[in-house]
Amino acid sequence: MENLPIWNDNLQLFQMKIFQLYQSLQNTKGSIHTRLVTLRDLLKCCHRLSSLSISLSVDRQLAFYDVLDCFASFLPKTNRSEIIHSIGTLFNMNNQEAEFYAFKSMLEFDDHDNQYFTIGHIKLEIQKKKNQLLQQQYCFAKTRTAMFILERIARSVQMNEPV
Repeated sequence: MENLPIWNDNLQLFQMKIFQLYQSLQNTKGSIHTRLVTLRDLLKCCHRLSSLSISLSVDRQLAFYDVLDCFASFLPKTNRSEIIHSIGTLFNMNNQEAEFYAFKSMLEFDDHDNQYFTIGHIKLEIQKKKNQLLQQQYCFAKTRTAMFILERIARSVQMNEPV
Protein backbone atom coordinates (compact mmCIF):
# COMPACT_ATOMS: atom_id res chain seq x y z
CA MET A 1 0.00 0.00 0.00
CA GLU A 2 1.22 3.49 -0.70
CA ASN A 3 2.08 5.89 2.11
CA LEU A 4 -0.16 8.63 0.73
CA PRO A 5 -3.05 10.11 2.71
CA ILE A 6 -6.28 8.56 1.51
CA TRP A 7 -8.15 11.82 1.19
CA ASN A 8 -5.34 14.16 0.09
CA ASP A 9 -6.41 16.99 2.41
CA ASN A 10 -10.07 16.53 1.56
CA LEU A 11 -11.60 15.12 4.72
CA GLN A 12 -15.10 16.25 3.78
CA LEU A 13 -15.01 14.14 0.61
CA PHE A 14 -13.96 11.09 2.64
CA GLN A 15 -16.74 11.73 5.17
CA MET A 16 -19.24 12.00 2.33
CA LYS A 17 -18.04 8.69 0.87
CA ILE A 18 -18.40 6.96 4.26
CA PHE A 19 -21.93 8.34 4.58
CA GLN A 20 -22.79 7.25 1.01
CA LEU A 21 -21.50 3.76 1.80
CA TYR A 22 -23.67 3.74 4.93
CA GLN A 23 -26.73 4.85 2.93
CA SER A 24 -26.19 2.24 0.23
CA LEU A 25 -25.82 -0.50 2.86
CA GLN A 26 -28.87 0.75 4.71
CA ASN A 27 -30.96 0.55 1.54
CA THR A 28 -29.86 -3.03 0.88
CA LYS A 29 -32.54 -5.56 1.64
CA GLY A 30 -31.40 -8.01 4.27
CA SER A 31 -32.22 -11.69 4.35
CA ILE A 32 -33.32 -13.64 7.39
CA HIS A 33 -29.69 -14.40 8.23
CA THR A 34 -28.35 -10.83 8.13
CA ARG A 35 -29.14 -7.67 9.98
CA LEU A 36 -29.45 -4.19 8.56
CA VAL A 37 -26.79 -1.52 9.00
CA THR A 38 -27.82 0.95 11.70
CA LEU A 39 -26.88 4.46 12.75
CA ARG A 40 -24.98 2.86 15.64
CA ASP A 41 -22.70 1.15 13.08
CA LEU A 42 -22.00 4.49 11.38
CA LEU A 43 -21.26 6.23 14.69
CA LYS A 44 -19.02 3.38 15.81
CA CYS A 45 -17.14 3.57 12.51
CA CYS A 46 -16.68 7.35 12.77
CA HIS A 47 -15.52 7.05 16.38
CA ARG A 48 -12.92 4.45 15.43
CA LEU A 49 -11.69 6.41 12.42
CA SER A 50 -11.35 9.58 14.50
CA SER A 51 -8.70 7.83 16.61
CA LEU A 52 -6.46 7.24 13.56
CA SER A 53 -4.33 9.60 11.51
CA ILE A 54 -4.75 7.44 8.37
CA SER A 55 -1.68 9.05 6.85
CA LEU A 56 0.49 5.95 7.11
CA SER A 57 -0.23 2.68 5.34
CA VAL A 58 -0.51 0.83 8.67
CA ASP A 59 -3.21 3.24 9.84
CA ARG A 60 -4.93 2.96 6.46
CA GLN A 61 -5.02 -0.82 6.81
CA LEU A 62 -6.39 -0.53 10.35
CA ALA A 63 -8.99 1.97 9.09
CA PHE A 64 -9.97 -0.52 6.38
CA TYR A 65 -10.40 -3.22 9.04
CA ASP A 66 -12.45 -0.83 11.19
CA VAL A 67 -14.84 0.06 8.37
CA LEU A 68 -15.05 -3.61 7.40
CA ASP A 69 -15.77 -4.59 11.00
CA CYS A 70 -18.46 -1.93 11.43
CA PHE A 71 -20.28 -2.43 8.12
CA ALA A 72 -19.63 -5.98 6.91
CA SER A 73 -18.65 -8.25 9.80
CA PHE A 74 -22.21 -9.47 10.29
CA LEU A 75 -22.64 -10.56 6.65
CA PRO A 76 -22.01 -14.09 5.39
CA LYS A 77 -18.68 -14.44 3.60
CA THR A 78 -20.41 -14.99 0.25
CA ASN A 79 -22.26 -11.64 0.46
CA ARG A 80 -19.27 -9.61 1.62
CA SER A 81 -17.31 -9.26 -1.63
CA GLU A 82 -19.29 -6.36 -3.11
CA ILE A 83 -19.15 -4.42 0.17
CA ILE A 84 -15.43 -5.16 0.54
CA HIS A 85 -14.82 -3.72 -2.93
CA SER A 86 -16.80 -0.59 -2.01
CA ILE A 87 -14.85 -0.18 1.22
CA GLY A 88 -11.58 -0.79 -0.64
CA THR A 89 -12.30 2.06 -3.05
CA LEU A 90 -12.56 4.42 -0.07
CA PHE A 91 -8.95 3.58 0.74
CA ASN A 92 -7.69 3.62 -2.87
CA MET A 93 -7.39 -0.18 -3.01
CA ASN A 94 -8.10 -2.31 -6.03
CA ASN A 95 -10.45 -5.28 -5.63
CA GLN A 96 -7.66 -7.85 -5.24
CA GLU A 97 -5.93 -5.84 -2.53
CA ALA A 98 -9.18 -5.33 -0.61
CA GLU A 99 -10.00 -9.05 -0.83
CA PHE A 100 -6.49 -9.95 0.34
CA TYR A 101 -6.79 -7.82 3.48
CA ALA A 102 -10.34 -9.03 4.12
CA PHE A 103 -9.94 -12.76 3.47
CA LYS A 104 -6.30 -13.86 3.19
CA SER A 105 -3.94 -11.79 5.32
CA MET A 106 -2.68 -13.30 8.57
CA LEU A 107 -2.42 -11.23 11.73
CA GLU A 108 0.50 -11.42 14.13
CA PHE A 109 -0.04 -12.46 17.72
CA ASP A 110 2.39 -11.58 20.53
CA ASP A 111 1.73 -12.32 24.17
CA HIS A 112 5.33 -12.72 25.34
CA ASP A 113 5.56 -9.23 26.80
CA ASN A 114 4.41 -9.06 30.43
CA GLN A 115 3.06 -5.52 30.02
CA TYR A 116 1.40 -5.59 26.59
CA PHE A 117 -0.66 -7.94 24.45
CA THR A 118 -0.50 -7.45 20.67
CA ILE A 119 -2.88 -8.87 18.07
CA GLY A 120 -2.59 -7.52 14.54
CA HIS A 121 -2.36 -3.73 14.84
CA ILE A 122 -3.91 -3.60 18.31
CA LYS A 123 -1.72 -3.27 21.39
CA LEU A 124 -3.43 -3.52 24.77
CA GLU A 125 -1.92 -3.06 28.19
CA ILE A 126 -2.16 -6.07 30.47
CA GLN A 127 -3.65 -5.10 33.80
CA LYS A 128 -2.68 -7.42 36.62
CA LYS A 129 -4.08 -7.40 40.11
CA LYS A 130 -1.68 -7.55 43.03
CA ASN A 131 -0.27 -11.00 43.73
CA GLN A 132 -1.63 -12.30 40.42
CA LEU A 133 0.71 -14.29 38.21
CA LEU A 134 0.17 -14.65 34.49
CA GLN A 135 -0.27 -18.25 33.50
CA GLN A 136 1.19 -19.18 30.12
CA GLN A 137 -0.34 -22.65 30.22
CA TYR A 138 -3.08 -22.46 27.63
CA CYS A 139 -3.78 -23.99 24.29
CA PHE A 140 -4.73 -21.57 21.53
CA ALA A 141 -5.04 -22.40 17.84
CA LYS A 142 -3.71 -19.43 15.91
CA THR A 143 -5.99 -19.84 12.92
CA ARG A 144 -6.86 -16.93 10.66
CA THR A 145 -10.47 -16.88 11.85
CA ALA A 146 -9.50 -16.96 15.53
CA MET A 147 -6.96 -14.18 15.03
CA PHE A 148 -9.45 -11.89 13.26
CA ILE A 149 -12.11 -12.46 15.92
CA LEU A 150 -9.54 -11.78 18.63
CA GLU A 151 -8.44 -8.57 16.86
CA ARG A 152 -12.07 -7.42 16.57
CA ILE A 153 -12.57 -8.00 20.29
CA ALA A 154 -9.28 -6.26 21.13
CA ARG A 155 -10.26 -3.24 19.00
CA SER A 156 -13.62 -3.07 20.80
CA VAL A 157 -11.85 -3.19 24.16
CA GLN A 158 -9.37 -0.53 23.02
CA MET A 159 -12.22 1.79 21.96
CA ASN A 160 -14.27 1.03 25.13
CA GLU A 161 -17.09 -0.50 23.08
CA PRO A 162 -19.37 -3.31 24.19
CA VAL A 163 -18.15 -6.72 23.07
